[in-house]
Order: sequence, then C-alpha cells, then structure tokens
Amino acid sequence: MVQETYLRAFRSIARFRGDAAVSTWLYRIVANCSSSYLSRRARSRSRQTHLDEGLGVAEPRTERDLEAVVGASVDRDALVTALRRLPASLRAPVVLRDVYDLPHEAIARELGISKTAAKVRLHRGRRRLRELIYPDARPAPGARRPSVSAPPAPGADQRGLNRRAQAL
Repeated sequence: MVQETYLRAFRSIARFRGDAAVSTWLYRIVANCSSSYLSRRARSRSRQTHLDEGLGVAEPRTERDLEAVVGASVDRDALVTALRRLPASLRAPVVLRDVYDLPHEAIARELGISKTAAKVRLHRGRRRLRELIYPDARPAPGARRPSVSAPPAPGADQRGLNRRAQAL
C-alpha cells in the first residue's frame, strides 16, 4: 500500500493544486488506495469462490466458525446502515477517528472546526450510532437527565457538586 500510494502521488503531483496541505492530499491518496485494494481483494475472493464451487473444491478456510462470520457480517451491515443514517456533520468525525484513527487535532483541521467541536461531534455521533444500532438498549450512565433534581446536602464535598452538575 505504501508503494502504491507513493507511486500514485508521484504520478499526480502535477495536478496538486495546493488548496489543502500536502498531508491532507496524501491522506486522500492513501484512503483511495486502500479502498481500491479492498475492493479488488473482495472481487477476487468472490471470483475464486465461484470457481471453486464449480469445480467442487472445498472452502479453504474450513476452520472458521460460520456463526461468527455471519454474526460479524450482520454487525457490519447494521453499522453501515446506521452510519448512512447519521448526518454528515456527525458521520465524518466518527469515520475519521474510528476508521482512520486520526487524532482530534487532525479531525478538526480536516473538517475546518475547532478541536473541541470535533470532540463534541465525535461523542454525539457515537452516541447516535449506539441509539440507531441498539434502539432498545438502556442509555449509558449519565446520558439521561434526571427528572427531579434534589438540592445538594449541606456539607457535600466539592467533587460531589461537580458530578451532580455534570449529570444535569
């Protein structure tokens, strides 16, 4: 992948307009190379499976647990569907962080927002994904606002006050 990325960058350096940083431009080349590679690999596996079925050849990975493979496929489909349902402003930070493993600073630069805004959008995007994938699940602790808030007890320590303020 590294070799292919450098080769593509070398071939297209004349088309680099300078609108973005070189690192951002290279990042897109890496993402596109990876996507192309994964697509080619999936097509070749599919083609090989069809050939093997026609010849009566057994699946080479018989040690794999079929239930785990099917479960992973279902989970992946649910995740992809939920990601598509997210608004772009929440989807981008989630993908950049959880798929491409970019730090918050790089996400902020890429999206043209502050680092704090990137963190907030990432948190909201992950929370919304969780709600979309597991609609019947209980909310995470602290995610729900209490219906009635009792005033702090006299003499409560400062940390307790802070925790209650954050829960509200």
